[in-house]
Amino acid sequence: MASRALTALSVWALGEAGFHRLHLDHSTRNHASCRVAVRSGFRLEGTKRSDAVHADGRHDMQLHARIRGDEQFGSAKLMRAEDRDRPG
Repeated sequence: MASRALTALSVWALGEAGFHRLHLDHSTRNHASCRVAVRSGFRLEGTKRSDAVHADGRHDMQLHARIRGDEQFGSAKLMRAEDRDRPG
């Protein structure tokens, strides 16, 4: 369910809302969040060492991103409204 929600939000943000890039990060200890990111088309870009403070101490954080044009989306879904409605 989380993957579907993140995918739907990403398609809207990169398409209709006109964003070019989305990114998220999660603790390297949170494997479920990593799976959600990957299933939603966010590519792993790297690890930010000792980046966040949690209740149990500092955590390394993995950075994932999607950009407009990533092949997982399909170009038709990513077009902004003004581009779709423009006469051809």
